[in-house]
Amino acid sequence: MNEQELISECAEIQEIIPIDELEQYAKIEEIKEGLNLCESARLKQDGFTNECFFNSDGSLTENYTYTIKEKKKYIYLDCGGSGVFMIDKSTGNIFGIKGYGTINNAKCWGHIQTINIKELHQRRHN
Repeated sequence: MNEQELISECAEIQEIIPIDELEQYAKIEEIKEGLNLCESARLKQDGFTNECFFNSDGSLTENYTYTIKEKKKYIYLDCGGSGVFMIDKSTGNIFGIKGYGTINNAKCWGHIQTINIKELHQRRHN
């Protein structure tokens, strides 16, 4: 799919799925938790199970935990200290990034209401 098709697909999604602010934050929290579960499973599958990756209670260390940061126009989904995805607050569309704070329009991965979290997680590592 080329950049124009991705942008067009995101525009169609925006028109189809209206979303209010509270619902948006709840869905983004759900996505974040799903990404953390996927990250935990990926690390365990790859044999990374020591204290560099997991705390004594089994939770991910800070460097491997997805977090949410809200800015004026976008919501950032970061993993550790790295930017990974950005969500346009006005549309709910999820983008890859070019650099921290800059969306990559060619990497519009979908909408927060319809995104497959496992597929989204894999996009970070591809």
